[in-house]
Amino acid sequence: MKKLLACFLAFILVFALVPVSVLVSAAETDSNGVEYTKVGSAYTVSGFSGTATEIVIPETFNSLPVTAVGDYAFYRCEEVISISLPETVKAIGEGAFLGCSSMETVNIPTLLTVIEESVFHGCSALTAVAIPSTVQEIKKRAFFGCSYLEALALPE
Repeated sequence: MKKLLACFLAFILVFALVPVSVLVSAAETDSNGVEYTKVGSAYTVSGFSGTATEIVIPETFNSLPVTAVGDYAFYRCEEVISISLPETVKAIGEGAFLGCSSMETVNIPTLLTVIEESVFHGCSALTAVAIPSTVQEIKKRAFFGCSYLEALALPE
């Protein structure tokens, strides 16, 4: 009985880790320093290590769609002035642009339904944001510290 239980526990330990390693891979970086992590059959922007001030995220990376910006992906990227997101992005993680104090412009894709907590927290140079009609929820502190935000266009 002990042998059977030990084999069963070993089986669970081995296969409990398989889905994580199969679905999520190590980050890959493009020529601008944008880091992408493959999650299933799509990529998530997971970080930034470049020096570019104007960032354009492509619709695809390595022939797969870019569907998300991960939590804290651009955390304290103070040199970034603008970020252009493709319409393929369905999710922007918590604090994704937190502390991007020089960011003046960003577009919000129309597939987005939730603006997560603290997404633009501390983006003090941000002056205007248009919220698409697909957004159903804006979580707390999403625009906290956006001291120059003059226009927040909300759908009717």
